[in-house]
Amino acid sequence: MVQRVCYSAGERRLLVAVRGSYQHYCGVPAETFDALMIAPSMGIYLNRVLRIAGADGRYACRTS
Repeated sequence: MVQRVCYSAGERRLLVAVRGSYQHYCGVPAETFDALMIAPSMGIYLNRVLRIAGADGRYACRTS
């Protein structure tokens, strides 16, 4: 499922490639990135923590 993960600690930006689609997350703490990288299933962690828990917009990337 997860093909590639890129993280910029200085900008707290996360880029995740899932099945050829890139998903951007902003304001991601380093601890969250570290947990993603050591999760037994990166896909499950991504869904539970970044997508579902972030559904309130906490990891949304703002353009303005």
